Amino acid sequence: MVRLHEAYGLQYFLGTDDNFFNDKERAIDIAETLARSQCKGVALRHRIRWATEVTVRDTLRMKDHLWTVRKAGVRALWLGVEDMTASLIKKGQTVDNTTEAFRLLRKQGISPMPMLMHHDSQPLYTPGKPYGLLNQVKLLRKAGATGLQVLMITHAAGSKMYEDAFSSGLVYESVGGRPVEPYMIDGNYVISSGHVKPWRKQFNILAAYLYFYNPLRLLISLFRLKNSLYLADPGMQVIGMWGLLLTIRRTLGWGWRLMRGKIKRKAAAPASRIPMRGVDGGAASHALPAAPAPRCRLPQ
Repeated sequence: MVRLHEAYGLQYFLGTDDNFFNDKERAIDIAETLARSQCKGVALRHRIRWATEVTVRDTLRMKDHLWTVRKAGVRALWLGVEDMTASLIKKGQTVDNTTEAFRLLRKQGISPMPMLMHHDSQPLYTPGKPYGLLNQVKLLRKAGATGLQVLMITHAAGSKMYEDAFSSGLVYESVGGRPVEPYMIDGNYVISSGHVKPWRKQFNILAAYLYFYNPLRLLISLFRLKNSLYLADPGMQVIGMWGLLLTIRRTLGWGWRLMRGKIKRKAAAPASRIPMRGVDGGAASHALPAAPAPRCRLPQ
């Protein structure tokens, strides 16, 4: 970090460890080392700021060391909350411990940045229960979430459900005549769903973002600056609203196609177009399904 800062002036870094706090002793060792480090004659945290990913459960395990993490230069942590009721993905998260983890992070000046996964079984709102998407967004905002990410669960390559999603007919090939492009697997588009009205899932995501990022919340955050991590809350509202406009522009038409267009589904996972050769020159025993055979053999 210091070398990159000195050579190129880089100040902001994002770690994609997925769960930086998973190994508690390692995380403490790294945080303490960075907290002691200097950059251009001053503490590293005054020159460099960074963020990474953690889980709710391990954040609570690190509660006695979060100030050290803050001194190491961490300003935000992305938390894979996914589903606060653990109905979809179980990571040891609950409404109560998520709220407690967010409180501890904000107390030390670290912005909690939750990530949610929307799915076919989750309604937009459930009266009196924390299961609905808007219910969870409301709870996260109340708990002190600075930013928010909501994605539709999809057939990510390498995931356990990947091939089953194709064989069960969940994956779309085209909608309203528009083919599903590779970039649409990012979770912002509903391209893998068994819901009878998949357009609702697409608009649910937009509704969740609109609930979290809007001018009213920006004004509220400006009046609560003492409790808002300096300008982090209003700053993220501005960035979030700008990003939401771009998201609406890109996905609103897709939602309309889901509502009015014909959905064509895939029946099988795409085959590999890359041949895989074994050490003997023939087809590899570990080749992907339906991969083409090597065209030539290695000399004996």
